[in-house]
Amino acid sequence: MSETDRASCLETSFVSMRPAVEFLDVLDQYPYSEDLTFTFAFNDYTPQEGDRVAIYKVGWSFVKDYIVFEWVSAETKSAKYSVVFNKHILPKNNVEIYQICYITAENEIQGASSSFQFISEKPKAAQQPHTTTVPNNCAPQFNLQTNRDDEIKQLKEENSMLKGSLKLIIAGQNAQKTVAEEMRELKKTVGDLKIVIDVHQAEIDTLKSYIREGVEDYKKLKLETVKLEKKLDKLKIRKGDGKDDIDIDALKSIPPFPFIYKTYDFTFPRVSK
Repeated sequence: MSETDRASCLETSFVSMRPAVEFLDVLDQYPYSEDLTFTFAFNDYTPQEGDRVAIYKVGWSFVKDYIVFEWVSAETKSAKYSVVFNKHILPKNNVEIYQICYITAENEIQGASSSFQFISEKPKAAQQPHTTTVPNNCAPQFNLQTNRDDEIKQLKEENSMLKGSLKLIIAGQNAQKTVAEEMRELKKTVGDLKIVIDVHQAEIDTLKSYIREGVEDYKKLKLETVKLEKKLDKLKIRKGDGKDDIDIDALKSIPPFPFIYKTYDFTFPRVSK
């Protein structure tokens, strides 16, 4: 099933589903000169540590695109909960359209409000929440028809609101997928950099080893040089004292070669005539 078909099926079934967190009595306009209070109900959700309620400008794409947010206490046991935004942190823009969303610690959207605007001052006429009332001064038949028309109108508005919330949830899921892909790419990049760093560290260790060996060789050569310089200095001193001159007269004569003389008898016998 394609992503478009999946979204279409979700939109079809979403009408009959209640959000896990439902915002109550959301007005069309709020003055940014006063503190802003939002009340919401937990339907099928238990608040956790790190949950928050954030204000978004309609058209946002990523969960991190919030303008301001307030933490939700995980210790609350009530089915309803209220958060208060200080007036000093509210956007001072009366043109843009905003909405508020409930976001979990895992950056999952559990509920979204209908859209509203910020204005400079509180309107003179009191605003009514998004509810439907039936006039009391009408005939019973007209009241019934009006009631049905109002209910149909309300259902259409709720359907449109829920579809918008669904699109935001899908956009948030896609944003989470994008963030997950970016995290995978970052982890891969970090792994590659670690390999490069390890290679460079090995090269540095090898160079340090070469340097240590070179220092040892230098010390040996230096020691040999010092020894040779000392010997040379001693030779120079001896030469200056004349100790190295050879006295020929003082040399002993070579002893004679030990010849052995023998006496031979050269007398020949006389021959008689």
